[in-house]
Amino acid sequence: MARSLLAGALAALLLTVTAPAARAQVVETPVPFDSAGRVLAITPIDAARARLGPPAWRVTGDFTAARLYDVGDGRYVLVVTRPSGAVERYALSTSDVDTLRARLSGIRIAPHDELLAAPGADRGVRTRFIIEQSLLGLGVYAPSFALAITNEDAGRVASYLLVSGM
Repeated sequence: MARSLLAGALAALLLTVTAPAARAQVVETPVPFDSAGRVLAITPIDAARARLGPPAWRVTGDFTAARLYDVGDGRYVLVVTRPSGAVERYALSTSDVDTLRARLSGIRIAPHDELLAAPGADRGVRTRFIIEQSLLGLGVYAPSFALAITNEDAGRVASYLLVSGM
């Protein structure tokens, strides 16, 4: 019994000594591509304008957007989203990031919020707004204006048609 207890203690000691150290989760902090802090994502149009290429830009093929993250200790990760929804990660050094920033400094990059949004998300909201405003115009605004502007039937019909946009 003492022998099995000693063997168990020895195995536990050996396991704790030889086990790999537990690491913390990697934290990626988003950083801008430019020094002004305005360009948080690069689209294919921006990459073509800046003529980005190897070794700093390793992205090939079609992509939706690319974002830059700081991992710490001078290491960066370029996260690329593909049209299929796949996400690719490319490790970058500080010199690679400096090269990208230098290439992007002379390029005018417009905000791409609408390009980076989910496809069709904005269109549904816009369509709903247009329908609701049209119904309000036909049912509330035009009749109210027609009643307020004149007492004649022909004048009311004319003003209703004018305000409703028909």
